[in-house]
Amino acid sequence: MALVDKDKAETIKDLLKDKYERIVVKKLPKGFKNDEIAETKRSFLETDGPFDGFGTIYGKGCQNAQRNYQYVFVSIIDDGTVAVVGKTSFWDTVRVNGSIDSSEKYNLGDLYRPYSTKNSNPTAKYIIAHYQDELISDVNKKITYAVIIPINNCKFDTEEYKGKALTKADKYTHGEEQNIGRILIEHKVDILNKNSHEK
Repeated sequence: MALVDKDKAETIKDLLKDKYERIVVKKLPKGFKNDEIAETKRSFLETDGPFDGFGTIYGKGCQNAQRNYQYVFVSIIDDGTVAVVGKTSFWDTVRVNGSIDSSEKYNLGDLYRPYSTKNSNPTAKYIIAHYQDELISDVNKKITYAVIIPINNCKFDTEEYKGKALTKADKYTHGEEQNIGRILIEHKVDILNKNSHEK
């Protein structure tokens, strides 16, 4: 049987590859287990990995300076339909000074956080509506692949501390999220939560 979800992910990668230099097609874990997330994070941040050199330092020059990595993602459900174009971020577990921030060990941003089983998220609602007559108890099982587009925010280092909202890096990533969503729409790619990237 053809993997329509993986094929769609590869098609989207091809649409974006001329504009974005490091695109990752990733099969998403079924259970979002901590060890899988930690290993994925390690591979993302290794030398010559997809996020290498793309981070923004927050608290630059301070004791607890730490890099933040941002990306746009395109999540795909098992029948090959795009669920949403979104953006998210994660923090390096190792601070600039070499100390460890253990609270970030299993954090890779929203893509690697399961939707609530209450299905109150707009994207979750769109997925349930998409399957119409099928009873969906857990939408997370339907989201199978993602296209991950790391955004190069290394020029936005700031003295602002971790947690500062709407930094220059955040605004830049949102602009890229909008661009990617528009590219997909221009190429007639159906998106269930089709306006999310504009918000």
